[in-house]
Amino acid sequence: MLAAISPWNGIVFWLDPSMDDFISEFVQRIINEGIIKFSILHRKDIKKMKKNPEIRWKKIQRPLQNQDTKDCGYFVCRYIMETIASRRPF
Repeated sequence: MLAAISPWNGIVFWLDPSMDDFISEFVQRIINEGIIKFSILHRKDIKKMKKNPEIRWKKIQRPLQNQDTKDCGYFVCRYIMETIASRRPF
């Protein structure tokens, strides 16, 4: 599992290679608390940040890949890198 967190926007991008639709409540609670603490600490520095940010979770669909090869990890990492580099929403 991979969580790409954007605390300035209150968005968490979630990638689960098992394609499980369930995100653990523990994981959500920990990440949400971290975003809230970040916004409290940096609210003075970043004018756009809200006092109580609305935290949105977006599940990323993994790219299709051949199950018979051992290159799958490379392609997932490359997909994540390209997605983050392009800074486009899903």
